[in-house]
Amino acid sequence: MKKIMLAALAAFLLSMPAQAQDVLKELMKTNTAICKDSTQSLETRRIAAFKVDELTYMRSRVAGDILSNPNDLKLYNDRIKLLNEQSLAMNQYITAYQSRMKDCKDKAIVNSYFIKATLDCPLFNDKDAELVRSYVDRNDFPVRFALDCDWKKALSIMRNIDWSQF
Repeated sequence: MKKIMLAALAAFLLSMPAQAQDVLKELMKTNTAICKDSTQSLETRRIAAFKVDELTYMRSRVAGDILSNPNDLKLYNDRIKLLNEQSLAMNQYITAYQSRMKDCKDKAIVNSYFIKATLDCPLFNDKDAELVRSYVDRNDFPVRFALDCDWKKALSIMRNIDWSQF
């Protein structure tokens, strides 16, 4: 039963109109290619792997809403818009993080602020803590952020911090 549901979900997600998922689709394509490119540094590929996992996570959380209301075009369009906005914000968040880590002296503080913002701003209120924290709890990844994150909100928080003190 579970395999049938996953197959149906995959078929549904693949059938979404390409133009409706431009941001998510482009980030997925670009980062999947980076993951497979052995000429890229391990850090770059790990960041790309996080992005692919995050995009997949967000898509899977939105798909349930859409599948439970297949005739609700407004809901469908709202969820696609959400995916695009969150995908773009996630990408900007990681870019801001990398910039702050490069520019600030106290990298531990910067790192903790960015991690905390992803934990403090859930989007889906996912109860699966192990999944949500799967990157947070790993010291071997350059981006240790929660998967269940409202990236727009977390990005806004980070943009309002006076980083000159760090």
